[in-house]
Amino acid sequence: MVLDADPLADIRNSTKLHAVLIRDRLLSPEDRTRILAEVEVAAAEQS
Repeated sequence: MVLDADPLADIRNSTKLHAVLIRDRLLSPEDRTRILAEVEVAAAEQS
């Protein structure tokens, strides 16, 4: 995880994600938004 602020200065900064690295692939904020939208659609189809 790449954070936008220092969590040591304020623990609430640990929620300020900028990007996530998964298996050598960088997920930008736009990637995460798209993936979460796809998950929401899939979950809605299950109910």
